[in-house]
Amino acid sequence: MKRLLQILVFMIALTVASQAQNIPGAPGWLNGWINTWSDLLNGPYTLSIAYLECHGNEMFYVVYRMYSDGRMIPDHATDSGEKCECDKSNGSARPAGVRGLSLVQPQEENCKSDNGMGQQVTVPGQQADGSTSSWGGPSSFGPTTGPAPDRIGPPGASRLSARATASGSTFTLTLPFRDLPSGPLATEVTSPAPWKCNSSANPTFFRVFHIDDVVTRYSLCQVAPIASIPVPDLPLQVRVTPDGSQAIVTSYSGAVTFINTATNAVSGSVQTPSDPNFAPDGLAISPDGSYALVTNYLARPYSYLAVIDTASRQITSKIALDTDYPESVFINPDGTLAWVTYPWNNVVEVVDILTGTITELLRVTQPFSIVFNPTGTRAFVSSGAGSVQVIDTSTYATIQSVPADLGAMDLLISPDGGYVTVNNSQAQSVTLIDTRTLTATTTNIGGTPEGAALVPSQ
Repeated sequence: MKRLLQILVFMIALTVASQAQNIPGAPGWLNGWINTWSDLLNGPYTLSIAYLECHGNEMFYVVYRMYSDGRMIPDHATDSGEKCECDKSNGSARPAGVRGLSLVQPQEENCKSDNGMGQQVTVPGQQADGSTSSWGGPSSFGPTTGPAPDRIGPPGASRLSARATASGSTFTLTLPFRDLPSGPLATEVTSPAPWKCNSSANPTFFRVFHIDDVVTRYSLCQVAPIASIPVPDLPLQVRVTPDGSQAIVTSYSGAVTFINTATNAVSGSVQTPSDPNFAPDGLAISPDGSYALVTNYLARPYSYLAVIDTASRQITSKIALDTDYPESVFINPDGTLAWVTYPWNNVVEVVDILTGTITELLRVTQPFSIVFNPTGTRAFVSSGAGSVQVIDTSTYATIQSVPADLGAMDLLISPDGGYVTVNNSQAQSVTLIDTRTLTATTTNIGGTPEGAALVPSQ
């Protein structure tokens, strides 16, 4: 009988634990016991695992909660007091190099990086230098295996035809351009002189070296370095303002740096030392150069777009995003919409810059790069699975999926909008898309194609 009562009391205690936490007035030891059993019986995670990890050049004991669906969420971290250093000769693509528990990611640490398939890889040093795009080295792509977003809303919840203004009223937006059919293409004529780069235009480009914490400027004609500019740790993306006066660089360590292109020297930066959750990644500059949008590469509630005034070099506002880990951002030609890519969640979010609201959520497998035709009526979105999705920007319907190659990433569109080039980093090839016929030609070039620039000819 006594044994039966003990079992009954135990079962009652488990029932209480499974339905409530922290009984008012109960001793601390009892609430702790109940909370423990509540977590074990009805909590969302199944167990906790501790790892010794390197973050921000310090070793931390990080405890993760392991969920039944395979997700690992950091619960707490304890600084061990020990320093750690990465062997940069072995490379690193995107280390979690900022202090703070919120920056701990289960797929990434200081010397390794997630390859998009839930596996940690070490990137060879010579291939981990970075580029003008957001990716600093080759990756592995294939069928979608990454986690789906925690929340995805119905498409078209707030379309452009009824955009809310700051005052709460609505208006109908009429696009200023129409996608008219083009005339016949001119017959190609062989030039009597061989092609030559126009050196008198002094064309240059900037490239990020993610591991060495520098941005290097090159001559486009000679592909020779002109200057190497030190920037804060772990730079990811670089863009040049429309007037060519400044290059802006995002650093995952928590900074946005401005480089004076006349002097090739750092002229200022945006840093938030009091905010350990500032992890800049993607970068887009408005058509008039007055502001820049920067993605904060973290999970919610730190997933946002930072709006930076390029004149004052201050963050003027933040636009909250609905999905974890926004990587890159692209602004449409008329400066009204920002398209944000989430390659590890297979999502593209379209943000109304005027109101700071999300107007559309699109499903695209491993979206990396986006370009628009000159009128802004079509968007071309690269998919790491090996294609480019052509999207009607007025309806968000997919016009066509154009085949590219495995690891399709960086896109570049010609000034007349006639051609789009695709860097297929995994397949070591480049695809050329005719935007009039939406036909593609893929050429094997070897190596790891990343970044692209237009070269003037004479």
